[in-house]
Amino acid sequence: MSTIKKIITPLTNGIVEDLTIGDSVLITGVIFTGRDSAHKRLIDALDKGKDLPVDLKNQIIYYAGPAPAKPGKPIGSIGPTTSYRMDPFAPRLIEYGLKGMIGKGNRGQEVIEAMKKYKAVYFGAIGGAAALMAKAVKKAEFVAYEDLGRYRYISKGMRHSLLTTEDRKGKTLIIGLGNTILSDDGVGIYIVRELEKVLDNPDIVTQEASMGGLELIDVMADYKRVILIDSVLSNDESIGSLIEMNLNDVKGGSAWTRHQVSLKEAISLARKINMNITGDITIYGVVVKDISTFNENCTPEIKSSLPAIIETIKDKILSNIHDYPKE
Repeated sequence: MSTIKKIITPLTNGIVEDLTIGDSVLITGVIFTGRDSAHKRLIDALDKGKDLPVDLKNQIIYYAGPAPAKPGKPIGSIGPTTSYRMDPFAPRLIEYGLKGMIGKGNRGQEVIEAMKKYKAVYFGAIGGAAALMAKAVKKAEFVAYEDLGRYRYISKGMRHSLLTTEDRKGKTLIIGLGNTILSDDGVGIYIVRELEKVLDNPDIVTQEASMGGLELIDVMADYKRVILIDSVLSNDESIGSLIEMNLNDVKGGSAWTRHQVSLKEAISLARKINMNITGDITIYGVVVKDISTFNENCTPEIKSSLPAIIETIKDKILSNIHDYPKE
């Protein structure tokens, strides 16, 4: 059972080491906010040997862009952004001395290894509580990069993927969905990590994600073909089975997994507003056993099934890769 722990910034190694996966944490003190644009500038400064505009050693960054404050309030709603957008920058900042990060979704393996090596921690923000969190803020001020502005931080104009539209044309995107700290729920991410090792093709792009709906289609836009891999709970199929589906197999108003909330409706809406979601979409669901236990490992049944599942998906992808020529 999780416990509630109260901590005060700045963080120390002792504070970090005392935390356990599943703990609920109440944080008091200074917390910095910033998204990918700000992170890029921080890394550029470090690359040039310059001092950072703020001392982030032992501090926490919340991956968020506060909305404009209403009269008499220090800050507007402050919901988390998807954390993997900061993954290219986080390891360097952790090495520099950053101790904590707050956001939503999974982190890449390089970030995880940096946290282990330098004793840092990642907090998962509570979704849907942006207005409530704003009530806990006593004071807010710009400390750097004011030219980026609040609206820039909360803008949806920047793609989640690091590839530009031109980079995506004619390519196949494979998205592994899940949460690697919830046992079998991370199976999609485990599979895509292995596929990345064996699919040596410049026209195939792999990505890890923990999202659904409109956020997910923003990642999918402009690709010729998209393959989604995720966990599935089923009473009809055996544990470790692989189910192949397309959008027509996904019921309109329901989720086929916990990460594909209203995927069909989201894609339909995206097409109506002229987002380029025109490529073929294939969904691979792995029937799993446990998606709720805090555990960084899959259940034995799923772990033993993974090699065969990975080989099957790899063969299916490569068997018709030439049907999707680069434009």
